[in-house]
Amino acid sequence: MISDDHYYKKRDVYLKKTYNISLQDYYKMSDEQHDRCLICHQHESDSLGRPLRVDHSKDGKIRGLLCNDCNSTLGVYEWRKFLGRVNELDWPKESINKFESYIQEHGDAKFILTHYPDGKKR
Repeated sequence: MISDDHYYKKRDVYLKKTYNISLQDYYKMSDEQHDRCLICHQHESDSLGRPLRVDHSKDGKIRGLLCNDCNSTLGVYEWRKFLGRVNELDWPKESINKFESYIQEHGDAKFILTHYPDGKKR
């Protein structure tokens, strides 16, 4: 069984390596958001035991903490928006408005293409 201390150390290393923030920074952000997703406002305790996810733009700017569902769905939405294919999403207007409001307030993903449709790297 993994001890709590081991888990927190491992999580701290992951956050520093991946997002350049400490576990303390993460908890501060979570406290400022009242442990709720910035998009759907679901409390972290209602998220099947999963911690809130660090949402970031592709250039590394941390935008906030989101529940797993909103983080994944936002990624799909932003990619479709980047491709100019949002109209192909059969989503309720209310959902699209929530994502647009979040992007307006926190910035867009700033996708950086490393592979282009012709298959060549740039």
